Amino acid sequence: MSSSSSMADQLVMCSCGSSTSCTTSWTRRNPGRRFYCCKKKGRGCGFVAWADPPMCPRSMEVIPGLLSRCNKYEEIAKSRAKENLKLKVLLGCSWFLFVIYLLFK
Repeated sequence: MSSSSSMADQLVMCSCGSSTSCTTSWTRRNPGRRFYCCKKKGRGCGFVAWADPPMCPRSMEVIPGLLSRCNKYEEIAKSRAKENLKLKVLLGCSWFLFVIYLLFK
């Protein structure tokens, strides 16, 4: 996928003659829509050209909600993974202490 993206970058030249980079927009109006822009950051010519066609109004309503829900669930999964790791360490320590107790009883 990245090879096709880099190949597409070579096909689109900006108005200043420089190459462009393909970037994905995550704004509310254009969620997930790819566009080409000048690679010269800060000092670029301001060239922007859409790589994807415009999205239908319904998708522009639905996608941001889905993305925020997905991000929320990813954060929940990360926090639960941390909690699970803590519990596994505590379980291992308790078993270790239990074995020590049985050995020196």
